[in-house]
Amino acid sequence: VGSEMCIRDSHRSVVRFGGDVGTIGAMSGSIGGAATGFARLPTGYLDQLEDRETLKTVARRLFVVATG
Repeated sequence: VGSEMCIRDSHRSVVRFGGDVGTIGAMSGSIGGAATGFARLPTGYLDQLEDRETLKTVARRLFVVATG
C-alpha cells in the first residue's frame, strides 16, 4: 500500500472479483485513502469525485476532532 499503482490495482481487482462492486469498491477506496493519505490518491479519481469540496471539508473537521 502506498502508491497510486497499488490503489489502481486494488480497484481493478474489485471489478474483476464481481459481486457488490460498489460497496467493495467504496471500502477498498476508503482503506487505500486512509493508508496512503489524500495527497497520494490518483488525481484522476479525485477529479471525478462528486461533492469533492464538501468531502474535503468534512474530512478536515473529522481529523481535528480525532486528533483533539
